[in-house]
Amino acid sequence: AMQSAKPGDTLVMQNGIWKDQKIIFEGNGTENNPIVLMAETPGSVILSGTSSLNMAGHWLEANGLVFRNGYIQKGSIVNFKNDKDSAYHCRLTNTVIEQYKAPNDTIETHWISLYGTHNRVDHCQLSGKSNEGTTLVVWLNGTPNYDRIDHNHFGPRPPLGRNGGEIIRVGTSTWSMTNSYTTVEDNYFEKCDGEIEVISNKSCHNIYRHNTFYACQGTLTLRHGNDVLVENNFFFGNNETESGGVRIIGAHHTVIHNYFQDLSGTGLRAAISVMNAQQHPALNGYWPVKDVTIADNVIVSCKQGIVMGSGAGERGRVMAPANCRIYGNKIFNKASPKAFSGVAVQPVTKADTGPEWIVH
Repeated sequence: AMQSAKPGDTLVMQNGIWKDQKIIFEGNGTENNPIVLMAETPGSVILSGTSSLNMAGHWLEANGLVFRNGYIQKGSIVNFKNDKDSAYHCRLTNTVIEQYKAPNDTIETHWISLYGTHNRVDHCQLSGKSNEGTTLVVWLNGTPNYDRIDHNHFGPRPPLGRNGGEIIRVGTSTWSMTNSYTTVEDNYFEKCDGEIEVISNKSCHNIYRHNTFYACQGTLTLRHGNDVLVENNFFFGNNETESGGVRIIGAHHTVIHNYFQDLSGTGLRAAISVMNAQQHPALNGYWPVKDVTIADNVIVSCKQGIVMGSGAGERGRVMAPANCRIYGNKIFNKASPKAFSGVAVQPVTKADTGPEWIVH
């Protein structure tokens, strides 16, 4: 049926448990007439064992599936590609992936990998990943993605104890100076404790807005890339250990109109942590923070509010943030005096200091 599907066709999977199924969903729908693969009853088609889904083509939609109590040894459970063919204007919606984890946490897998352009993941629930590997990855190869990740519930995810426990990563260090134009919005992140980077931004011109982070032992980290907007997000730490807010690395970012409350993290995990940089960073290093705007945020009862120059001295991070505009932020904290703090560093040369910060 899949091989002969035409624009506007709906392919229905019967209710029941489907074990060890490798579903190849290929085709070419249109904007007004996508090809849809859907469950007979949403939530009643259970894919288990080593089941996976590969989508490739144009205007395809997978809807109402559940991946539960299985695992894969490598790769991704849901792949927006098949062999060399990627997905364009394709959608994964109303789908659950839970407890689909390798028996050993050192086995690296991903749950969702987005290739191609203009794809969407929405109204999905992804919970219980405990092995190594980012839950959802947007992959770049030199072409902007224009992907949208919205209205999903991520977590819980237990601590991994090392890198590789992110929930979302947009890009890689190799392509970090490439524009992705990915939007991550209206998602709920609950107890996402895999590592310090709940979200790892590793590309340029992305938007993170209207997301809620609850009791997450990590931060929304602008790890690589420039020109990112972080706007109207909510960070509720619930006083969980190492709960954090936004960590800033790179240039021309805008962090505005966000709300932070009851975050216990300090330094790299402060409500807003603006990092020091390396003098000559590699693509996977710590690039200078400059021309960043931090404005009109509200910080309530957090252990540390805004920290400038976090991570100073470690791993050769000797360059202070430069030309940052910090204004209109409201910080309320009766228990701690550290609403705003900075780390003084000895510049390598006078030219490395950059313009003064603007704080008012």
